[in-house]
Amino acid sequence: MPCKSSRYHIADITFLVPVRIDSEERKLNLISVIKFLSINFSSNIHVLEADSVQRFDPVEIDADYSYHFISDNDEIYYKAHYVNILLNNAETKFAAVWDSDVIAYPEMVINGTWRLKKNESFLIMPYDGRVFSIDPLMSSVFRQRMGINILKENIALFQLAYGYHSTGGAYFIEREKYLAYGGENENFYGWGPEDMERVKRMEVLGLNVHYEKGGGLFHLWHPRRHNSRFANKETELRNRKEFLHTCKSDRESLMKYLAKS
Repeated sequence: MPCKSSRYHIADITFLVPVRIDSEERKLNLISVIKFLSINFSSNIHVLEADSVQRFDPVEIDADYSYHFISDNDEIYYKAHYVNILLNNAETKFAAVWDSDVIAYPEMVINGTWRLKKNESFLIMPYDGRVFSIDPLMSSVFRQRMGINILKENIALFQLAYGYHSTGGAYFIEREKYLAYGGENENFYGWGPEDMERVKRMEVLGLNVHYEKGGGLFHLWHPRRHNSRFANKETELRNRKEFLHTCKSDRESLMKYLAKS
């Protein structure tokens, strides 16, 4: 187990945070996530913003992290593409793909990283399947205090976002192995069931997916705009078909499909 003085030391992992900022709350959540990761972990944090204009100034945070901006005039946020850019550019063996608005128990993160390093599972979710939706007031309180205990103490106030079996928000992988099995599925354009497809793809390929026991993930509030839902009927149909394709595949056919992608 890594030692912890004020922070857990996990230098062989990079937290990858893709973001498009479409509200002030999105920016405040990003700042909170960077601060929270920096306070709790001595690690690597890479933030990638993609938008028509840069909406985040990295000097706003006094923390050790890297930031990169890519100009993108498309109104639809192509998240899968940008996650793969982050994965390909990272230099550590292991990576954590981390949404810009989620908070996890630090101890569960550490347990998950050690499970990953011991090769006990291929895809590690640093929570138990529950994602709690934090209301605007408590999101603001958390941003001021930056301690997970305030969320833990008020957990009865929060609703579950997707029941007891969520598949997104944050996950750990061995970076190059994950890329060899398709990485993020770039056939998903914009919002869609890419999180469910990722987990299902690992299952079809015979790769173990593990949820850490002991607590859920906390999702900080922000307004939900067009990149938090299907962009249009055509995109919805295409993304749903991609998910169903993975569900109907066996390992051999899926490996051939991934090789062509």
